[in-house]
Amino acid sequence: MSACMKLGEVDYACEAFDEIPDRNVAVWNAVITGCADNGHEEIAFAKFREMHELGVKHDNYSFACVLSLCSLELLEFGSECVGDAYKVFDDAEVRDEITINAMIDGLVGISRDEEALLMFREMQRSGLSPTKLTFVSLMSSCSFERNAAQLHVQAIKRGLESCTAVINAAITMYSRCGILEAAKTPNAYTLSIALAMCATLCSLGHAKQIHCYIIRNASLSEASLSNGLITVYSKCGVLDSCLRVFNKMPERDTVSWNALISAFAQHGKGKEAVNCFEAMRKESKCKPDLATFTALLSACSHSGLVNDGAHI
Repeated sequence: MSACMKLGEVDYACEAFDEIPDRNVAVWNAVITGCADNGHEEIAFAKFREMHELGVKHDNYSFACVLSLCSLELLEFGSECVGDAYKVFDDAEVRDEITINAMIDGLVGISRDEEALLMFREMQRSGLSPTKLTFVSLMSSCSFERNAAQLHVQAIKRGLESCTAVINAAITMYSRCGILEAAKTPNAYTLSIALAMCATLCSLGHAKQIHCYIIRNASLSEASLSNGLITVYSKCGVLDSCLRVFNKMPERDTVSWNALISAFAQHGKGKEAVNCFEAMRKESKCKPDLATFTALLSACSHSGLVNDGAHI
């Protein structure tokens, strides 16, 4: 049957399927994916529903296959599919990144963007890690500034700042939100987003231009922008610039100290990171948080500072 599907003989494969007396989930998956791969989406959906009605328990493979079809431009059919998918999804005993990504992609495909974001939040609450596909799907439909910034931050936290697909999706997302156009008359908010994009792209030249603009406009001397500059200079490998920005800050918050400790960690300066941590505790009112200790332990680990790491 699988061979017939690969040869495009869908009708013959379906006849062979009907002749099989004992059809387990693997057989159902073969006919569903075969129909989908050959452009027979309606038959694939029908087989999936028949499978469910007969009490054959689907697995994540069959579920993800059918959900991926919901992103088709057949909106009425897609909406009906998502309605059925919700029922099956709610009954599923195991939910993993594959099934939730498929659900998000299906919702985005039929312009149910708010529900896709809710699914994303449920994914995080469940302890599952969003993947590259998660962010690309969500960014492709995001049109609100606040959501755009939050998605980008989450992608960076997941270590996806250098992923080409995520970078392209982020640029398109910001353009759709009007943030790139707003950057013609930038404020602290748009500049912080621009700095985050520079860090993602490791664009030192653009970061320096933004830095010059901030220096010329004293009203923009906010801690958040200095923190962003420290991060982008660190990403671009210019540690001296990180230190200059940090030392010129009139006020520093926990994020400022974390940014510098992370910069030292990224450049293999474990001892400097430990010294920075000690200065944070003794010279400032800022309290270390989880990000502080994560960056600090990473610095100790990469520099072989076992005793310092154990002490911390």
